[in-house]
Amino acid sequence: MESNNSHTPDVTSLTSLRHVSTYRAGVAQSAAYRLLRQYVDDCVDSYDLTTMQWFMLGVVYDAGETGITVTELSQALDTTIPYITTTLNMLERGGMVKRTPKPGDGRTRVVRLVPRHIKTVEKIEHDLRCRMRDTIYKDISPQELRVYLTVVYKLISALEPRAKL
Repeated sequence: MESNNSHTPDVTSLTSLRHVSTYRAGVAQSAAYRLLRQYVDDCVDSYDLTTMQWFMLGVVYDAGETGITVTELSQALDTTIPYITTTLNMLERGGMVKRTPKPGDGRTRVVRLVPRHIKTVEKIEHDLRCRMRDTIYKDISPQELRVYLTVVYKLISALEPRAKL
């Protein structure tokens, strides 16, 4: 059942999960995470961004003109406010985002993309999608990718409450 790579079972003969041990599944998940993270790191590095900066820009982009508070950004990215603040400082110095006081609550800051960088984020997203489609997703059907993302979101939903215990 194993292929040359110890992380990768031969999926063509994977008819039952009974033969996949929890530790093998864990090793595979760890390898996939590490390799995907490195791939995205390499992709966004050509734009002088870190992966977390890219994720942050994407979430801020999704917030639109309304923007997003630092606290909401921290929650969306599941990281600490100090880390968000440090990363935002770098993005702000680079002229990509702007923090402004929230109307009616001067202590709360709202983060928005600087308008001239909206197209930059759209270009990076387009370039990354094309690059991923031509490389790592070339042998993965849209249906398989949908199933994968559905499972990832279900895992998050099932495990998030436990992580807060």
